[in-house]
Amino acid sequence: MKENSFRDWMDSTEDLETSARIPYPEPEFFDPPIFMWPKRFRNLQLRGHQIHMDDDCRVYSYSNSEKIVMKVTLCQGHPERLQQAENECRTLLALRGRPGILWVYDFEIDREAEAVWLLVEQADPLTKYLEDYQLGLPDVCEIGAGICDAMIQVREAGFRHLDISPDNVFYDAYRHTVRLGDFNAACRIGDADKIDHAVGTPMYMAPERRRDHVCDEASEICSIGLLLYSICNGGLPPFRPESPDNETAFQRRMDGEELPLPQYALKYPKLFEAFVPVLMKACAFRPEDRFKTFEELRDALSAAGFSAYRMHAPQMISACFGEKEGTVLSSFNPPEFPWD
Repeated sequence: MKENSFRDWMDSTEDLETSARIPYPEPEFFDPPIFMWPKRFRNLQLRGHQIHMDDDCRVYSYSNSEKIVMKVTLCQGHPERLQQAENECRTLLALRGRPGILWVYDFEIDREAEAVWLLVEQADPLTKYLEDYQLGLPDVCEIGAGICDAMIQVREAGFRHLDISPDNVFYDAYRHTVRLGDFNAACRIGDADKIDHAVGTPMYMAPERRRDHVCDEASEICSIGLLLYSICNGGLPPFRPESPDNETAFQRRMDGEELPLPQYALKYPKLFEAFVPVLMKACAFRPEDRFKTFEELRDALSAAGFSAYRMHAPQMISACFGEKEGTVLSSFNPPEFPWD
């Protein structure tokens, strides 16, 4: 192994922020140092970073003014995480060009160093949007229908996403677009029956996936429904806030208890009249009681969103998911319709 190799650096205690060997402009911190990166990625003029630590694996996100993000995953001693990162790269590449999928520019996999570099377009996850803005019901329906459209594209390419959550959905309210990212858990449709463990984020996981490791379209429809439910419940899963914690609420859902109405459906019963049956059908405990396809769910959500929009069309506002009703303009953009 040559001197100053990646693994030499991983085992060292060198102060990276003061290293004189880094020849390029650097953000607050580079991990690994820029001189260890693939050559074609060294001049991206990256600034700032975020870090996620999980089971001794480090995931860094660097961005720049060109609206790109470099995601660096360091998986030393965790080959299964390296496999997941590699899986995400190859899946995004296979899906590149589809409007509902986050665009990937390039990636590099270094198996010897157990590191992965992934260059993708910059986009804000739904989590950030929900923190910064308040949504009307038409917006929620638009997001749900957009996720369905993206999932149809994933299915047509022969994949399952298997991890629908606000962190993996990217929403642009100005362009009215929804895209999917983070394909760590994705698999080929033909390989779904080989998965022998629960895949996905527990809060949005279908009961049969948790119990029997089922990874089919019905389980993903349930995940979409649970994500929409949490938005309409103040960011909380079913059975919260009456349950003391998320674990208790999760177990009640796994046991098949009938889901209560989300908080905002109780607050705005008339507005949610068309939406509640769609939501509850998508979240049904038994797979056979749910929508059969993404297309069915998408069309039902579009109709419910349009109904909610028409209810407030004379005032051109939607009910606000917050303390003050009717203070936030809806970003929903319905088709032309002769109002009656």
